[in-house]
Amino acid sequence: MLRAILTGGVLFIGLSVGWQLRATWALLGQAQAEAQVVRTMVRQAEVSAEADERHGATAEATRTVYRTLYREIPLHVPAEAVARCDIPVGLVRLHDAAAQGVPAVPDPAGRPDAAASGVGLDTVAGAVVDNYETCNAVRAQLAALQDWVRAQADVAGR
Repeated sequence: MLRAILTGGVLFIGLSVGWQLRATWALLGQAQAEAQVVRTMVRQAEVSAEADERHGATAEATRTVYRTLYREIPLHVPAEAVARCDIPVGLVRLHDAAAQGVPAVPDPAGRPDAAASGVGLDTVAGAVVDNYETCNAVRAQLAALQDWVRAQADVAGR
């Protein structure tokens, strides 16, 4: 009888210690997983900060280039050229339609396409510079976003 009680006691203590060890290992595993999540979140924040810094520098360089180009318009499109060149209404309509993403439709009640619009060649040059600045800024922003997504996927191990 004593032997059965001792065996039962040892078995109970063994099971109790086993369950406590299992619970401790589970808590340890959970703590390690939480630590990994924190490390991943920190690295993701670092990747985001690096991407912001790179994109900010690229965007500022782009703005500087196009501010310079815009200031040079009078050098490359002198007043004499502006005075000699009548921009037709049709070109203005075509440009405006392209900017809005709609088909160019002649205005039956308006001036004919060949009529002078009153828009100067320097204004057209300014619009071209502005449009290319926007295009290149968006291109750089998209490239930066793609780099950021790839870097975030690398951090996440995907």
